[in-house]
Amino acid sequence: MVVGLDVVNMGANCVVGMTASYSATLTQFYSEVVYQDLHKGIEGLSMKEQHALICDERRQILQHFLKKAFENYQKKNGGKRPEMIVVFRDGVGGPTY
Repeated sequence: MVVGLDVVNMGANCVVGMTASYSATLTQFYSEVVYQDLHKGIEGLSMKEQHALICDERRQILQHFLKKAFENYQKKNGGKRPEMIVVFRDGVGGPTY
């Protein structure tokens, strides 16, 4: 399974995009895009606390995506699990202020 991740920060929002292959020839993919509100629930928090909150939400988004991608892989491959997972990422760091 090949997984690709990217996060694009756009001021108060960001886009988290992910895709994961499920075919042996790496030609079929499960994809998902999530919009994250970077200002949701951060009023009154320090910069460190804001960063931790945003990163935790991003971890939850990634966890959800990987669960869905694995379920899709197994569904499309007769219950088999991927033998190897390769992850390509770009820009999954913290938000810019």
